[in-house]
Amino acid sequence: KMVEKFRAEVNADILIVDDVHLNLRMLMQMCSRAGYRVHGADSGEKALVMAREIQPDLILLDIMLPDIDGYEVASRIHSDKRSKDIPIIFISALNDMDSKVKAFTSGGVDYVTKPIRMEEILARVETHLRLRNLNIQLQDELTERESLVNRLNETNVQLQHEVEERRQAERRLESTLKLLQDTLQRTNSMNQIARALIGEETTDDILRLIARNLVTAVPADRIIVATLTENGDALDKYIVEGPGSDLETQTTYEQYMAGLSGWVIEKVQPVISPRNIPDPRESSEEQQERIKRQRGSVIVLPLYYRGNILGTITAINPPTEWDFNEIHMDLIAAVASQTAVARSNLRLASETAFLKQFNEGIVQGVADAILVTDTEMSIRFANPAATGMLGYALSDLIGMEMSSVMSEPGLVGTRVDGVWSLCDGCQGIETLLIPLVGRKISVLLSAQPLLDEGQVSGMLATFTDITELRESTAALERYAADLKAQNAELDAFAHTVAHDLKNPLTSMLGFSTILLERRKDLPEHLLDQYSGYILRSAQTMNNIIRELLLLASVREKEDIPMETILMPDIIEGVLERMQYLISENGAKIDVPEAWPAVTGYGPWVEEVWVNYISNGIKYGGNPDQFIVPHVVLGFDQPVKASTAVRPMVRFWVRDNGPGLTQEDRKALFTPFERLHNVKTEGHGLGLSIVQRIVKKLEGEVGVDSTVGEGSTFYFTLPAGLKKTDPQ
Repeated sequence: KMVEKFRAEVNADILIVDDVHLNLRMLMQMCSRAGYRVHGADSGEKALVMAREIQPDLILLDIMLPDIDGYEVASRIHSDKRSKDIPIIFISALNDMDSKVKAFTSGGVDYVTKPIRMEEILARVETHLRLRNLNIQLQDELTERESLVNRLNETNVQLQHEVEERRQAERRLESTLKLLQDTLQRTNSMNQIARALIGEETTDDILRLIARNLVTAVPADRIIVATLTENGDALDKYIVEGPGSDLETQTTYEQYMAGLSGWVIEKVQPVISPRNIPDPRESSEEQQERIKRQRGSVIVLPLYYRGNILGTITAINPPTEWDFNEIHMDLIAAVASQTAVARSNLRLASETAFLKQFNEGIVQGVADAILVTDTEMSIRFANPAATGMLGYALSDLIGMEMSSVMSEPGLVGTRVDGVWSLCDGCQGIETLLIPLVGRKISVLLSAQPLLDEGQVSGMLATFTDITELRESTAALERYAADLKAQNAELDAFAHTVAHDLKNPLTSMLGFSTILLERRKDLPEHLLDQYSGYILRSAQTMNNIIRELLLLASVREKEDIPMETILMPDIIEGVLERMQYLISENGAKIDVPEAWPAVTGYGPWVEEVWVNYISNGIKYGGNPDQFIVPHVVLGFDQPVKASTAVRPMVRFWVRDNGPGLTQEDRKALFTPFERLHNVKTEGHGLGLSIVQRIVKKLEGEVGVDSTVGEGSTFYFTLPAGLKKTDPQ
């Protein structure tokens, strides 16, 4: 009688995996008597082979197997696209939560603990087989929905409110359809309520049906289904069903959020709250309200769909009844997932119905060109966008062949032996339109045949101008390339600066340690010498950090305040800043008496001079031959550069160093590069910053050098006064 009670409505193949032969035979006999076709395996590897060959409708899987455990078997079965949808019920003596969680994360849809209870096994097998069949039916429903969308396209339903949002609306519609497909494929916990969900029309009817059926299915004293508005700041629906529904009056959004529902919405986690125990997850007021409304054990689950909280489902028993458990939660969770999908679908259907009412007006107002042909591919209708895009008057366009305006008319129809064969629907195909005047226009073609009482009567073709899209895509690719280059540059910069900060920092730590431990024993000249080392190391670190901050300002600053540069004041400030370096190296600096007027950004120009002059001092002269650095500053008269709108002034810094080879000159302005033969301290940041600064100031940088004769580093700036400056 127990077997007959759970006999399947349809034939099904069941694979049973258990290394205990007694359990295996018992399960196989039980399922066979229930009308199922059964297959047995006593190891994980055999189970994997049989799953691939048989493709069973359901698998009963033990966890503890002699070769690989049930978790691995389930994971490998679900990693195969041919068997990923087979429901797996774990049967194990393991009763701890970690084992159950691991079973579900491995792909299981259910978990039954040993000892085996035949009635429970058969009930769960039948339930999950029905869920599998229901999932297939839901996929058929998706096909029907897609057919409805195609018919909307056939009748030229345009779902846009504004012309400039046309392509965005199409992408939203495609995204929504994809969302439905993904949801239906991942639905493994459907029950008989799902059929009723599809058949109802209004939100209230669906929610009441869910609540009414859950009261019996759980069972529970009362069920509350609450949904939120789209922005989530108010209650939309609050449906109560069950014998104890009279105890549940309408509630406010604030009361709703102060209780367990608010916690569930905030944490996106289900809740089981036992009876007669104050729950800290709800406010003290709601705890009193719970006593007043005779709420005992409570389950609250979120209506969660694709990142959005749509509401909650709450099951309540009176304080005198039993507490809910995880089995009840699993049942309600299956319904909650279906409810969330249904709620989202209703919103989509409402939007679709609203947009459909404006179809005729949209056809005339959209920016896309719309052409309707007869079965001979002659144009019979054109909207204003089509006449504007093609440059023809409407009277001229009507009656023309599609081949006259399309470079590839075969995309929408071909003619064989005098008979036209129209395409069965083509979406998003890139092609070219031929206007009356001008270049061909890049478009995306979407075409559908028009049906009249089941017979093809013509073709509806929509052409979307993608000229701007192509330009935007090219701009985006350029931006991505720039971003990739900047990221690579920042990575190199991080390694360089970390390395350059390490040396002076190590020097400071070493000499500081010596001074702390031996300052009483050191003579005064060594104390001065070590202190000087620490000071120079600190100055080196300060220069690196200053250039880092300068680099950040150059990268971030977009709106540069261009102004007339007072070059004498800038040079005077630069030499004051560098007085210590000049004195330390005994350098000689030659500065011209007058400077030309240029435009730029003073603080940045000052940093350019500092970098060039400091390099001239560091690398100038020849200490081995007692030749001090000699740095000469100068400029050339303005010239009209080939790439510049205005004449450019060339400023330069000439040193008496050893000069640079051609390979050295190529590497100079590369970000974070040093020359291998540099004898002085430095880092690969300065000249890279100079190049960035001058480029943003509309100028250029460079170097002229001959080995043995020194180097001349230069930069250019726009000549003349700023237009707003007084003459």
